[in-house]
Amino acid sequence: MSSLSPRSFLVTETIDLLLYISKTKSFTETSRLMGLSQSMVSRKLSAFEATTGITAVDRSSRPVKLTPEGKMLLEALMPYIEGLPVVLDKLQTDSNIKRKLRIGFVDTFTRYIACHVIKDVSSDVTQCTALSGTSDHLLHCFKRDELDVFITSDPSLGLEDVRRQFFYGEPSLLAYPASVQFPESNIDWPHLRFCGLPYIGLTTGSGGGKLFDNFLLTHNIPIHQRINVDSSAVLLELINEGMGWAITRPAGIDDPER
Repeated sequence: MSSLSPRSFLVTETIDLLLYISKTKSFTETSRLMGLSQSMVSRKLSAFEATTGITAVDRSSRPVKLTPEGKMLLEALMPYIEGLPVVLDKLQTDSNIKRKLRIGFVDTFTRYIACHVIKDVSSDVTQCTALSGTSDHLLHCFKRDELDVFITSDPSLGLEDVRRQFFYGEPSLLAYPASVQFPESNIDWPHLRFCGLPYIGLTTGSGGGKLFDNFLLTHNIPIHQRINVDSSAVLLELINEGMGWAITRPAGIDDPER
């Protein structure tokens, strides 16, 4: 019998450590996801192995991987790992226990949508924390366990073991300075490319930026001049100042008069 009790084992971060190593095959990436230094991750693993007498990770391989014993241990723990959140959620729901909620909004949704979402959930939580930013920033926060849920415009996020829910769809809009003279209808890509002003786009760190860049690439539409920003507010201000044109969405326009 191991001297390590089930209780002392479960309160350590060893389970998360083994899970991350099995997925990332990297101490560097595991330490980043756990929010710990690489030396701290190594010490925690060494302490676990010294206490149990089990070598759980093969450090000599590249990339690193779990040993057969480490895999057996993780497989034995998986039913508890997967079932515990469900049990806790049911217990909290049945007992009417209010929980904390950490929610992220892609910046184009923040002004008009975040307020309504927070208002709707406020009666069901004891504390609500709302973060905003680009899709990549929110994904980073989610991986570091700083968010419970986030709304993104990037459908291609490489995430496993998460639940996804379609929120809503919206059309794309052409936004350009009032000083630019376009035909009243049938504006085409040559009109935009040769209007004398650069295209103002969101960086690829944003979901909208990735979607539009993929559209341009798929349809082989070259853009000769370009300004990249990471904020819809800055994008609209540049258009308002006559600096360029953009493809945006209704949720990203915070001033209908612009």
